[in-house]
Amino acid sequence: MAHNARNMDTTQLDTPDKVDSYMAGVYYIQSALNADLAAVRRGCTVLVECNGLDWRQKQDFKLIQKVSRQILTVYPFDGVCKHYNTGVAMNIMASIIRQILPKGLRNRYQTGLTFEGGNTLDDLYLVPNRETASRRVLEGFAKALHRHYHFEKTFVL
Repeated sequence: MAHNARNMDTTQLDTPDKVDSYMAGVYYIQSALNADLAAVRRGCTVLVECNGLDWRQKQDFKLIQKVSRQILTVYPFDGVCKHYNTGVAMNIMASIIRQILPKGLRNRYQTGLTFEGGNTLDDLYLVPNRETASRRVLEGFAKALHRHYHFEKTFVL
């Protein structure tokens, strides 16, 4: 899964309805990533593009905590989250935070990664254009959600 952090401004989530809508989106994405046991075993690699992200922008840590507590702890996340073009400040902050994380989580979050030639994830994934690439992603999520709900209905404990 590729994700452009610059386009994700959580400070715009200023009403309970917007927060609920965001939480529903995270829930469905997490469900799509865990479509069946094979997907859970394989894990997931999340690629995050940070080029152009304003790190001085106020981060909503309460929202991050809410997402973590209500969604991410319920579903397994076996995989790695790679952050590209993060910049020096983020790399320093990540190295400090990494020291307090449990050993099992330390290597799951990587920062300071770059592509050869100064490319970004957008250059690699928005092919041939943003609309077509976005449609492909949404179609992939729809198929994965269909698998998830079929699997959930078939294998209930």
